[in-house]
Amino acid sequence: SETRRAQAIFDAVPSQTNSPKDNVASGLMVQLQSVRRAIAQRVALGTHLVCSDVSLNEMCHKRPSNMHELALLDGWGDERCNSFGEEFLDCIREY
Repeated sequence: SETRRAQAIFDAVPSQTNSPKDNVASGLMVQLQSVRRAIAQRVALGTHLVCSDVSLNEMCHKRPSNMHELALLDGWGDERCNSFGEEFLDCIREY
């Protein structure tokens, strides 16, 4: 199916950093954690309910550039994408 093919292509994209401990990944992770914290405070949820560290780490390495790519990440369904996705994508674009 089209979704499976898109997932395979997205999964094949190499990480944009060499390891999770790279300065670039660490810097983006800090920015994404800040966005998550701001969202959590605004909607009165725990940060882990906005998204997990695993999801943030995957964002750092896959660098989704649109909602479709974000939705391919683990834990990102339609509701989460519609609620918080654009804020995370803006952070990635600006980084």
